[in-house]
Amino acid sequence: MWITFYRQVYWAITEFSFYKSVIGQPIRQTFLFLLYLCAHASLVLTLVYAFYLGPDFQDFGIWIQENVPPMEVNENKLRVEAKQPLVQTYWGRTTLTLVFDTTGTHRDLDQFEEPALLFTENALFLRQNQTTEKLLWRDIGPFRITPEHLRDWVELVKWGYFPTAYTLLLVFTFLVKLILALLFALLARSVTSRYQIRLPFASYLSIATYSLTPAAVIELAVSLTGLALPFLELISLGTTAIYTYMATERIITEDKSG
Repeated sequence: MWITFYRQVYWAITEFSFYKSVIGQPIRQTFLFLLYLCAHASLVLTLVYAFYLGPDFQDFGIWIQENVPPMEVNENKLRVEAKQPLVQTYWGRTTLTLVFDTTGTHRDLDQFEEPALLFTENALFLRQNQTTEKLLWRDIGPFRITPEHLRDWVELVKWGYFPTAYTLLLVFTFLVKLILALLFALLARSVTSRYQIRLPFASYLSIATYSLTPAAVIELAVSLTGLALPFLELISLGTTAIYTYMATERIITEDKSG
């Protein structure tokens, strides 16, 4: 099945005549191709994110273990085991400022670079995009955080990243591609309607689904480079539209010539 899938990916990109062979296939086979396509895309994206963001996460994990003091919430009050006020700033890809102050010296985060967190005796404040949110400790409940806890959490995230990220990406990618396939199936139907030809909707859906392949390959190639390509979404939609239109036209002309 995998060999067949890779051949279909190649043919979907290089041969418009290939699309005629899929318009009569069972709908489950079309969905299976879409699932395989999304599975490959999700796997590549999961690995790409790990490659580009993994070092940053590792660096941040080490930083929080070394810079977040032991603290405990008990009876709705925060106690920090360090001299305060304590300001710790992480200078990574994204700057993060942590302010630990149960003395009441700092009452807001206006003077700190965003995003910033302020740990006071009664509440946690988060400031981002010039907006401050407040969360009372009494709404969270008692807890204790130590560098050992942080180390364990970092390790848990590292081990849980791949299955969690891959599963979420697979579900999200499949749903998005399915919606796009349904929309572009309407485009394929409009092409045939110009010739007073009506195919089963499953045939239109097959054309649109396989037409997603070139755009998916472009998106993955861009992701592998780590570069941000302007208007990538529009390029992908345009590529799919062109393939859907050209493939449908090819099917019609071959039928007429035959």
